[in-house]
Amino acid sequence: MKNMTFTTVLLCILFMPFFISSCTDKIDEHYEEPEWLKGSAWEVLEDRGNYSLFLQAVELAGFKPIMEGKSILTVMAPDDTAFSAYLEKHGYSDISEINLDELKKVIGFHLLYYSYNKNKLVNFRPEGDLITDEEMNKNAGLYYKFRTRSSNVPTMEVEASTGKRRMVYHLDRFIPVFSYRFWDTKKLDAASNYTYFYPNSTWKGTGGFNVSNAAVSEYEILADNGYVYIVDQVIEPLETIYTQLESNENYSIFSTYIMKIPLIRMTLPYLKILEQPWGQIHFLFIHMVLLCLL
Repeated sequence: MKNMTFTTVLLCILFMPFFISSCTDKIDEHYEEPEWLKGSAWEVLEDRGNYSLFLQAVELAGFKPIMEGKSILTVMAPDDTAFSAYLEKHGYSDISEINLDELKKVIGFHLLYYSYNKNKLVNFRPEGDLITDEEMNKNAGLYYKFRTRSSNVPTMEVEASTGKRRMVYHLDRFIPVFSYRFWDTKKLDAASNYTYFYPNSTWKGTGGFNVSNAAVSEYEILADNGYVYIVDQVIEPLETIYTQLESNENYSIFSTYIMKIPLIRMTLPYLKILEQPWGQIHFLFIHMVLLCLL
């Protein structure tokens, strides 16, 4: 009996490495990276070789870590030809000449929070995907604005009611994605209406979409941390109505009077969100006259 027990234990010891090896192989196989994954969004563009200017700008603006996988995201990527055209248009000979805050604003506008495939950008549904076809077609394409990593630097503003100076943190910009479903739902001709707002751009969104002033030449390139879309122009960050009116001399009289009306208020929900641990409170201001006009 003792000999039998000893023999059993000995056999277990002898064959144990084979069992462990087999289990290890299965585990490695289970967690092995699929062949269809092509690397992070940064690696995908780096491997293509024609996006060096965009990647240089991404790195200078401080967004390289999220492109490399620190976050999931959707990238609108202009190639070197498109980026060179942008530099020439704005009088730059090199990316390093662009003010860092401005560069962050521009590059951040190409980086969307979260990972969106083509279908979600064509017809985003806030209710989720588990809805009926009828619900899917209701207001199709009209949820067309997506949050980006572009925002203005904090500014000092004067609170009209008290005259006190306040540090104001600006919200992230939202980028418009004009899909063919957007125009179909509005019952408008896509090409003529799009080019009315973007006269220097071309509508190429049949079956897909344009992203603000840029047309998409390649859709839904899969990366480990999201999707990449190739666009034909650098996407210009959109400014607020307040900024546009203030900077347009055709509205100088309107701006002079309307912007002085002391109808600026603080929104309390944001006070809680932006309250700092050391007790300093920052403010989100809304110009009530512009809000009423909208």
